[in-house]
Amino acid sequence: MIQSLLADRFQLKLQRESRELPVYWLVVGKNGAKIQRSADESRSYRASRGLLNTRTTMPALANVFSNWRERVVLDRTGLQGTFDLKLEWVPDENVRPEEPEIASRPGASLFTAVQEQLGLRLEPRKGPVEILVIEGAERPSEN
Repeated sequence: MIQSLLADRFQLKLQRESRELPVYWLVVGKNGAKIQRSADESRSYRASRGLLNTRTTMPALANVFSNWRERVVLDRTGLQGTFDLKLEWVPDENVRPEEPEIASRPGASLFTAVQEQLGLRLEPRKGPVEILVIEGAERPSEN
């Protein structure tokens, strides 16, 4: 609906392209994954800054990491199915005063926590990323 509104109001023309950009690959660590398959195939998701407790698939986990790292994360684990995961880390940003419980957590970064707690790794690579290219737009006409 929003794309249609923008196209109508601003004559916005977009094109989807795939470009090679910096990404992270989510891969199984050298000692193997430390995660358990879930008996329940439904998904659940509970997260706050520095804590993730979820039942999810690897592609969905890669998507969550993409939102947190502001870089696309591509699932390259080859792991199929749903897994129960619990992950704790100290966020990269400064801890705000209203969040003293985060300051008391062990000092693992997200990258270290993923490797130590899940047996997975986030490897910096280049890979295909779908982007939107603006081909044209105009000022809106008077109502």
